[in-house]
Amino acid sequence: MSDLTTQNKILTVLSKAYLPLTAREISQIAELNINTTRTILPQMVNRGEIEPIKMGPGTKNLYMYKKIEDEGTVEILVIGKWMKKNLESYEKKEIEEPIEEQLELKNHLNFNLFQCVGLINFYDLRKICGIHRYTSPDKINEIGMGVQRQRHDKWVEELKEGLKSSKAEMWSTAIIYFDKEKIEYTKLRDYNGQEIGVIIINYDGHVYDAEKPGWILDGQQRMWALENIAIASEDPDSLKLTGPVTIAIGEFYYKDIGTKLNFIRRTFSHANKTQNLPKNFRKDLIGTLDDYSQETMTKKDKKDALISSIIRYLNTDYDSPFKEIIDMQNRGLPRIQGELISWGAMNYIIQEILEYEAFNKEDLPIPESDNRYKFNLELIKDYFNAIKYIYPSEWGQTVQNSRLRSRLVLSSFSMLIGKILHISIALSSDRETRFKEIVRENLKISEDERVSFDVNSPLILNLKNNQADIKTLTENLIKIYAQNSQYNPEELLIVKIYEEWRELLEY
Repeated sequence: MSDLTTQNKILTVLSKAYLPLTAREISQIAELNINTTRTILPQMVNRGEIEPIKMGPGTKNLYMYKKIEDEGTVEILVIGKWMKKNLESYEKKEIEEPIEEQLELKNHLNFNLFQCVGLINFYDLRKICGIHRYTSPDKINEIGMGVQRQRHDKWVEELKEGLKSSKAEMWSTAIIYFDKEKIEYTKLRDYNGQEIGVIIINYDGHVYDAEKPGWILDGQQRMWALENIAIASEDPDSLKLTGPVTIAIGEFYYKDIGTKLNFIRRTFSHANKTQNLPKNFRKDLIGTLDDYSQETMTKKDKKDALISSIIRYLNTDYDSPFKEIIDMQNRGLPRIQGELISWGAMNYIIQEILEYEAFNKEDLPIPESDNRYKFNLELIKDYFNAIKYIYPSEWGQTVQNSRLRSRLVLSSFSMLIGKILHISIALSSDRETRFKEIVRENLKISEDERVSFDVNSPLILNLKNNQADIKTLTENLIKIYAQNSQYNPEELLIVKIYEEWRELLEY
């Protein structure tokens, strides 16, 4: 590839970027060799084609496209009110304190602050808002320490998956701050003790955070995600995602950076102190959404929703071995293990069994009316019904006597399915034949004298419900299965279990 072609690819990427990129990010987006990219970038800097940004001593550069002055304007219709408006009030009062104390009072008590809300194209945020990190690059330090956390790459990727959907919607607000002198605000009229106005933000193109007119206080992870989507787009300017924004416009005494930063950090802290929903509760909640609502979610959320909805049916369906024995109220692992299987344990068990290649987990979400959904649910029911009927006495015992229904054992059986059930059998449309084969292969394990799930069984003694011990038990069961692979279970036993299962289906 010629140097000219490489340079053009780099320029194409950077011309779409409004947040700075590392050499590695540029090479990945442009599909270039990293060493070639690192060689050519300094040459382009020397020619003035792109701008480097030093991140500090001993660190690598960030790069941006050359600055474009007065590139554009963003206008936002807002409604709001003055939270404080007294910057000049100190001049109107007779203060008897010494001049030094008057200045201190002026610095800390006198400022203007306008709070308002409006709607904005979220793709514009990257053009007008800087991300001022708490531990900041040198250029940021020109205006003092920042407030924002570092980029959460995994989170950004998950957000990107959902936001790039054509059905994406933005309902959660972003919070941004502007110094009054960096924007134009025009009041249109009063309204019920508030005022309606227009904010006009003029911005330069492709400048670093410290040179942008606004600070983003809540929503920077979404801004990074949308930046990534825009860079990958053929026409970033055509992208639209309208959503709510809360804006603070401040006018502070020009020497008093401390008061402004205190306000900004306080606002950031308030916006980010909301306690997260319990993880399993959220999974259960999204499992109740219809497939249209799930379209805008990340791939991980869609998979979590599939698992959650399956758990719900496993707890209620008459032909489920788990009917009414899943603790649907406790969203985490119970403090004291009871007779119910915890929601968290079931979530883990279904995650493991869905790794089996016979399960349908592609092209999510899968509507409950889809045959693929029905197939997944039936295969899980059939597999664990076989286990229930092969070990009937242990399945029915209390947890003080048997661990068959523990996370340890059920998870091990989930991981075992790919070893004992050939995919051609699993995918068979003949459900009855499939069930008999599931029983036949599992009997090769159960008939071994070493296999018992009594609490004192040497097979599981001292094993806990953790990943390491689940792996240990799974490996031991696989060895037992391999040793007994030539064993041919009695056909009468298979038929007996099959008949019990058929009675369940006909209930």
